[in-house]
Amino acid sequence: MKKAFIITGAQNSGNHLMTDILIVNGCYGEIGRNQNCFDYMKRGNSPIVWRGSMPKGGIGWYNLKNISDVFENYGYAVQVIVMIRDWYAVKKTQTIHFPGLIKNEEVSLSAIKRAYKKIMGDVIKYDMDYYFVSYEGLIHNKNESILAISQFIDYRLDPQLIHITNENLKHYEGLKTIQEEGVKNVLCM
Repeated sequence: MKKAFIITGAQNSGNHLMTDILIVNGCYGEIGRNQNCFDYMKRGNSPIVWRGSMPKGGIGWYNLKNISDVFENYGYAVQVIVMIRDWYAVKKTQTIHFPGLIKNEEVSLSAIKRAYKKIMGDVIKYDMDYYFVSYEGLIHNKNESILAISQFIDYRLDPQLIHITNENLKHYEGLKTIQEEGVKNVLCM
């Protein structure tokens, strides 16, 4: 059976990275912002990847089952890959990339929580096949993480086909370690 991978997670949680890993390993999909694989699935046989951060620009808070149904109607077995990333880095990234939408870190944290409630709500309600993939796992254990993902999704992935950099580090600049009475090595702003 043909395979379709839906990549989702809060905005800036590593969705682009996971999509890129699948594309360089032979999946059909779009690296850029536009996800136009629906025309291809009508005639293609190779695995397909569709990326939709939650919420997705232009669509908003979409239903995973609706996206899955489109693929299933064309004979694809769908697997959902839920990207997770350190929340501190995600909230920092969101406030930088979406200043008009995400006004501050409190709004960002609220959006992150809502995103994962929506994603997991859909996955559980519709009994969807899913896997969690950690952005930090990909950074710190690239080869092992990609090989483990390959086993989970039953699709050969070569870790050597992609270069991964640690984009989290820049978000931790400016943090300092303090020592207070009874509290040791606490990170603060």
